[in-house]
Amino acid sequence: MSNRFATRIGLPSAEERPADAFDLMAFHEPATGSLARTKGSLFLLAQLTGGSASLARAAREALDVIQRDYYYDLSAGVTVSLSRALAGANRRLYHGRRRLGIPRRSGVSIVAVVIRAREAHAVKLGPASAVIVRDGRMYEVPPPPAVTEEDPRIRRRRVAATLGEALEVEPYTWHGSLAA
Repeated sequence: MSNRFATRIGLPSAEERPADAFDLMAFHEPATGSLARTKGSLFLLAQLTGGSASLARAAREALDVIQRDYYYDLSAGVTVSLSRALAGANRRLYHGRRRLGIPRRSGVSIVAVVIRAREAHAVKLGPASAVIVRDGRMYEVPPPPAVTEEDPRIRRRRVAATLGEALEVEPYTWHGSLAA
């Protein structure tokens, strides 16, 4: 098997998509060898609920912020840098909801996947999902998180379920091998 992966990126055609679906995607494959070895290729998918044109613009800005912050942060590993970039985009979207004209019940859920060499690193916030097809099998990326029970006596600060919903975010992170 070669060291390169063939990637196909796309959204369903306009006929197959619901009229109110504003799914966005972005990807970046570095041209510099050192950046490709240290940071890898970044694939972002944003699923918008309660979509509007203003929410789509804000989500596009958030994807750009995640991409810029991820490649700028050289102080930590892939998953940590991706989580930090997601937190930064969340803060910007949270503080700019009124200015950007984002409706109250709308949300942006994100899946970010980095493929570096033969490893995949994924960060997920919200119900968005992506799949990898390999050897005729589909794998959900990242795999569903394990369900943990919470103690009702402990008060926690509000954590965002989607991007921009609350000031704090706790994205689900995962990394694994793509080698056969």
